[in-house]
Amino acid sequence: MKRPPKPKPPATDKRWIRTKADRLAVKQGCYFDAAAADFAVEFIETFCTLTKGRTAGKKVRLLEWQRDLVARLFGWKRKDGSRRFRTAYIEIPKKNGKSLLMSAIAIYMAVADGESGAEVYLAAVNSKQARIIFDECKKMILTSPALKKRLEIKDTNKKILYRTNFSKIELVTSDAESQDGFDSSCTIFDELHRQKNSRLWDVFEFAGRGREQPLLLAITTAGQDKSSVCWQEHERARKIIDGTSLDTTHLAVIFAADRTDDLDDPATWKKANPSLGHTLSIEDFANDLAKVRESPSRLNNFLRLRLDIWTEPETSYISHEAWSRCGGPIDVAALAGRKCFAGLDLSSKKDITALVLLFEGDDGGITLVPRFWIPETQAREREREDSIPYSSWASQGLITLTPGSGIDYDLIELEILDLNGLYRIRSITSDDWGSAEAVCQRVAKKGIKTGFMGQGFRSMSEPTKELERLAIIGKLNHGNNPILGWMNGHAAVVSDAAANVKLVKPAANSPKKIDGLIASIEALFALLLTRKAKPNAYSTRKVEFLSRK
Repeated sequence: MKRPPKPKPPATDKRWIRTKADRLAVKQGCYFDAAAADFAVEFIETFCTLTKGRTAGKKVRLLEWQRDLVARLFGWKRKDGSRRFRTAYIEIPKKNGKSLLMSAIAIYMAVADGESGAEVYLAAVNSKQARIIFDECKKMILTSPALKKRLEIKDTNKKILYRTNFSKIELVTSDAESQDGFDSSCTIFDELHRQKNSRLWDVFEFAGRGREQPLLLAITTAGQDKSSVCWQEHERARKIIDGTSLDTTHLAVIFAADRTDDLDDPATWKKANPSLGHTLSIEDFANDLAKVRESPSRLNNFLRLRLDIWTEPETSYISHEAWSRCGGPIDVAALAGRKCFAGLDLSSKKDITALVLLFEGDDGGITLVPRFWIPETQAREREREDSIPYSSWASQGLITLTPGSGIDYDLIELEILDLNGLYRIRSITSDDWGSAEAVCQRVAKKGIKTGFMGQGFRSMSEPTKELERLAIIGKLNHGNNPILGWMNGHAAVVSDAAANVKLVKPAANSPKKIDGLIASIEALFALLLTRKAKPNAYSTRKVEFLSRK
């Protein structure tokens, strides 16, 4: 096959303009090159083969969604004729033929992209996952006479060589000893949601800067960890699709059902699974759904793996469904001058400190307004090692990065006093840990009442249950605070023999935190005691709650 000559920028067919970012790209001089799109599709369908079952060895015939994706990825061009898209995020449920498609793209990028010395990397969380696409490439080559003649498979060191233009396809994983020295022309991340941190992603995000038109492509099923690099890329893609982002360099494709969709409607199945009826049979899908009906504990896995819906871990305190219904807008200015209760979960010197202001509504509902602090050094470390987006949260005013490596108690005290000037804090409740007590004693001298709450079952049970109840009946408003929502996903509930409950914090060195929820429960604890209008029966320190001034 001969590569077609570069055409003059033609008028772009409207069917390829689907987002606000596409419209902006056209204004910037980008265009859709139909010949280049057809070339990529024809290469795959001419040289790549199916590798499984009775159809093994037959030429690939791309499904409609696959053809469309390949066309968009390779057809959109910049003003200078290079590819428009430098990054791509594709989210799709399992069994839709993504491994075959990524294998074909990897071979195309090594053989036919016009890049001399192309380096194509297949990245995954471990060797087993990375081998899925690598083995698919290998089988595709061995069953295609044309590719078998031209490509050399080095199975011992997991490489595929195309000596004609000194190109290669190579497997790389998060557990590799060295993660530098890459000059990637294309990197394909398989199942990005499994990456435990962003280190490997960060390496390849910059690994192709010496190339004319590098491509970083992630394909994944929905995950659960909303502090992960995958969730960040999911959100980046979603914003492009819904028009709130105008990133013209990123191709965003998400096949997913909505939580409000009818699970029994085949249209819902097809919405998330564009290969339904081809690589995934309708009968198998219906059988999987029937198993969920028999065993509801399988629902989360079904939503995530079959409908591409992000779910919370099974130990989540308040269910994702209930939590997401409680995120109405909060007019913070309108709360000025109103009375509130505060909960303070003060960290040791290195972790998050949370202060949550709780406002009671006339209907018995509550509104939570949280404030968070973390030492800047700790934030940078957690962001680098665990992909927690502290910098992004800080830029949005959601968390304060305090200077240095230790939490600044003086700064927190000053901010509490400022908040008391804006609102009327009736009390601050905290646990009886030393530093928390010291800060509370200092603000108490400035006229703010303080009290302490034990962290055992007896103290925590009632407010913990009440917070969940308010969420379920829709009388909790957390304003969609992303940090508070992230913390809810990490909170596990345990109970004692008397059916009392409390939240369990992750391990002390865990990057996952629940401080905001603990502070919310402490504030609610004070509200409930005030409603009862009696001394604190639960205080482990044997002092009347709110008695300190």
